[in-house]
This record gives sequence, structure tokens and C-alpha cells, in this order.
Amino acid sequence: MKSEATEGPVQLALLPNWLGDLVMALPALAAFVVVRELRGSLQVHEHGIVITPSDFTSSAQAEADEKGKTHISLINGEQLVELLIEHQVGVAKEEYVVPILDDDYWGEILGESLDEPEEDQPETSPEDKQTADEMFPLPIQAEYKGEIYKAELLDLEGNVKYAGKDYDSPSGAAKVVAVDWKAVNGWAFWQYYDSQIGQWKYIGELRQVIYL
Repeated sequence: MKSEATEGPVQLALLPNWLGDLVMALPALAAFVVVRELRGSLQVHEHGIVITPSDFTSSAQAEADEKGKTHISLINGEQLVELLIEHQVGVAKEEYVVPILDDDYWGEILGESLDEPEEDQPETSPEDKQTADEMFPLPIQAEYKGEIYKAELLDLEGNVKYAGKDYDSPSGAAKVVAVDWKAVNGWAFWQYYDSQIGQWKYIGELRQVIYL
């Protein structure tokens, strides 16, 4: 078979499974019959390719790469599959369902939340409380599946207002956004804009800044 390519016409030799097995058993056949006969049929500026669903012996590879002769490309079964997948030729995609524990279900059964425990908050001094109160409500946002969701952090205790509804924790508000997640730590989900450095930071870091 011949087809035009950047390096000139190509001659292609396809080895069926049974011949691929025979090649593995008889190195002389692979090296001197298949590769050599293909090379002998090539014209000037043609390139040869041998493809097998099996594999090639070292003798076949040595014959294909022998210096001073027209190079023959060898593609074994593993390489063939990789090429088919890379170029989406004759392949189909399948989705698999991975079962995981339902945190909400087991949380009700066990009577406790299975979410990641949120960090303990240190006691707030009167001076720190006054400084913190001046910051709130603080605009916050989170990115989920390419969309930006905006909310307000009402205080350092973690009360959040999102979509007109109050939540008693950042995680509670985050669950409304990240509906596909079984568990989410809101302190590492929502971000606030730190104007001093011009960057968005997780609200969990805000608590550390206030208490330092």
C-alpha cells in the first residue's frame, strides 16, 4: 500500500497475529523475509513501515536499522495502540463509576459529621475583635468548574452569606456551590482579596493574620 507523506510515498506491511507469533519464533523470517522483502520493493524516496499486533525480535530491529540501507520503521502492538489512542482512530471512550462512602448518610447514622475538622479558633482579644469587626462583611469568592461564585464572610466565626441565605460555616456555604463534592473545607474553598499584596488568599489564612 502506498500513500503520500512528507518523506515521500510509504509502503506498509501489516503482519497478522499468527505471523507476528511466527516472527517471534523465527527471527530469520522477521529479519530477512518481511523487512528485507519490503525494503527490496521500495522505490527511490519511498519509506517502509512494518506493523504487527505482536512484537519484533532484536534481529528484525537490527535489520530494519542497518546502516547503509533504506530505513524500515517497525511498529509493534503496544506502539500501534498508543498511536490509535493518540489520533482517536477506531477507539471509543468509556466512563466508569467509582463508588465512595456517602458522608451525609454515615454522618446521620453515626450522629457526627465526617467533614474535615475545621481549625480551632484562638480566643479573640478586645483589640483584635475591634479590628476584625471593621473588616466585615468581607467579600469572598470561590471558583468551581470554571465559574466564579461570590459571597460574604460575616465574621471570623465563619458565618457566611451566600445567594441571600446565611450559613453558620464556610463549609456549609461551600457545599451549596460544590454540589458534586462529598466533603469540602470551606476555609480552604472561599478566598478573599488581600489588597496589601494584590492577591486572592484563602479565608483560613485571614484568621491567622488577625490573631497574629
